[in-house]
Amino acid sequence: MPPGSGFIIAGAVLLVFGVWFGWFGFKGILKSQIGKQVQLVEGTEMRAVWSKLPLAIYDDIYFFNVTNPNDVYKGEPPQLEQIGPYCLDEWMEKVGLIDDEATDSVAFNFKSTFYFNEKRSKGLTGNEEIVMPHFILLGMLLQTARDTPGALAFIDKAIDPIFNGQKSLYLKTTPNQILFEGIYLNCTSKKVAPKAICAVLQAKGAEMGVQKAGDNIYKVSIFGHRNATANKNRLEVLRGKKNFRDVGKVTKFNGKDKLSMWAGDECNTIQGTDSTIFPPFQKREDDLVFFVADLCRSIRLQYNGQKISSRGVHGGRHETTFTILANDSASRCWCPKSGCLDKGALDLSKCVGAPMILTQPHFYDGSEKYLSRVRGLNPNKQDHGIYMDIEPITGAAFDVRMRLQFNMFMYEMKRVHITHNLTSTPILHPLFWIESKVELDDSLLKPIKMLYTVIGVVKVIKWLMVLGAFGLMGYGGYNVFLANKNKVKDVVQNTVRKMDFNGQNSDDKNKMDPYSGSGPNDKIKY
Repeated sequence: MPPGSGFIIAGAVLLVFGVWFGWFGFKGILKSQIGKQVQLVEGTEMRAVWSKLPLAIYDDIYFFNVTNPNDVYKGEPPQLEQIGPYCLDEWMEKVGLIDDEATDSVAFNFKSTFYFNEKRSKGLTGNEEIVMPHFILLGMLLQTARDTPGALAFIDKAIDPIFNGQKSLYLKTTPNQILFEGIYLNCTSKKVAPKAICAVLQAKGAEMGVQKAGDNIYKVSIFGHRNATANKNRLEVLRGKKNFRDVGKVTKFNGKDKLSMWAGDECNTIQGTDSTIFPPFQKREDDLVFFVADLCRSIRLQYNGQKISSRGVHGGRHETTFTILANDSASRCWCPKSGCLDKGALDLSKCVGAPMILTQPHFYDGSEKYLSRVRGLNPNKQDHGIYMDIEPITGAAFDVRMRLQFNMFMYEMKRVHITHNLTSTPILHPLFWIESKVELDDSLLKPIKMLYTVIGVVKVIKWLMVLGAFGLMGYGGYNVFLANKNKVKDVVQNTVRKMDFNGQNSDDKNKMDPYSGSGPNDKIKY
């Protein structure tokens, strides 16, 4: 083998291996390892983290205090004053877990425990007095007006005894009462109307979050019935053992693989993950889709083109709105039979069992009609937009802002005295809004940063291998060149040497030598 050929062969082998490892092999190894780590199989680290989130979800709640309730009964728009945030730390876990090896799935219920965070609430205690629509009374009236309007006069007779002499649709209360302590309902009356309504509360109250507070006394709050209690909704998700790209994907809701409360297949189809996990190796521009059980629907977030870097982690920002287009079948099926609401509003009646309307806070990205009928709102993207920042390699959501506002329509109902003198034009009245936010702490970001380090080292190594391969081949080629050059030189020198001493025959020498006596004149005579 010529000198230097070994270096050329070694360089070629190193080049092939470097290209394969750096551009193909490492990616395959990385996908395989991360694919195994994200599986929700019992006994794995990911299963433990997924089952009981190691950090709190920050729920910041803002109430709309109505400063002119008497003027609203004179036809004036409600003047709203935002009060908050009232900050809760929500610790979420999944309970009642049952695995199914055949379908590679696990079923569970969410369970949340809430703690009031005084520090983040900035001096607010939850005992501040606020004025807001009596959402229990208003909800009962709206639902009756929609389903059985002829029964409104019957409901009107029950308002005074059940709601303790309530004379207005506006209620003086506190955030603590709304959130946990509850608004009380009195079912001690023996009269026909309140007794009939209370019979419904007793039969179906648990489904609507009504809690028993004494003999024929009940209370209703937003979180009281849910605090430290398993959610009634049950989800089934894929574990990702068979295909890691399916990890966390919801396949069933309350035992069914399809919803039934909406008006079309597009809206009744269950899509996306359970919102606490997303599959790895996504493209930055891929949509993020997750199913929200409390809203009975999937939410789709789209990449807005903004690259995000935060504390050494890199990803893309995804956003969403609640725009529903009446001429678009894919979104029109969210609309109730009475017709689609205006832009940015979603009717949750069929999901939550109450006539609640969902929007973004302050009617951000919503209809101008809703905004024009109230005062004191200031919608803006920075404070009221919904977004999620995703790290695409691991699928980790490292910064999340879910912002939702809950509203009810308010207007005059002819057969209900407590609504007399209200405007007959429906006002979409804001009640409160919630910002749920998640920011991964440094301990959870550390593995992602370590992964970046490994990827960075591999990038350096692959180029070093390529450069080293070319260096070896270049060095080997140079040695081959030198060897060939020396060989040629030796051949030339040997040829010249032979020509000098042996390369000419005797006849040629005689022809050229005048003293040899040979040649045309034989000898030269003197």
